[in-house]
Amino acid sequence: MNHPLKIISFLFLLIAFIFSIIWLIHKPEFETAITAISLLVATSSIFIDKWLSEREKRKELLVALINEIYINLNIITENPYKDEIQEKIVIYPRLNISTLETVIASGNFINRKDSMLFKQLNEWRDISNRFNSRLLVLEVHFFFNPTINYFNEINTGIVTSSALLHTRNKLVELAKLLTENYKKETKIDGSTIFFNTNNKK
Repeated sequence: MNHPLKIISFLFLLIAFIFSIIWLIHKPEFETAITAISLLVATSSIFIDKWLSEREKRKELLVALINEIYINLNIITENPYKDEIQEKIVIYPRLNISTLETVIASGNFINRKDSMLFKQLNEWRDISNRFNSRLLVLEVHFFFNPTINYFNEINTGIVTSSALLHTRNKLVELAKLLTENYKKETKIDGSTIFFNTNNKK
């Protein structure tokens, strides 16, 4: 309840409820009781509305994050991130982190019960930023020798590197955490088809 209008509304309702209780004690009539009950319902509805709103926002963020993870899993398991000879020069697709940044900045996952998720989200942000930056450096380096042979030489170094394996493993680890610990909120679990990542390399 961080909005000033909500706080003011709650205070007014609370004061009115207290006065209605005092009135009911001194004058126990049916209308007074109805007034007290109505004010109690109105007061509690503020908390209920806040709880439902936060719960829905949290679910939307989790689902959006899972969707971004699905996209990233597809990115790093398809060409050109395969140990294959490439027939043409391509630009390496970057890992998406826009939803990740939104989720971290939202403040919805900084509580104690989400400590593991929040820790892994920050780790994933660091790893994906380093990975994307490494790609940029390689592409700049490749700019000075834009041949398919040199591209395949660089590509072999990328797809067989420990950096790519570490990036993929961290992403799968995050996906596993979300599908196991947050499936009640998102209705998405490990059986969802786009999380079938078994040995997909």
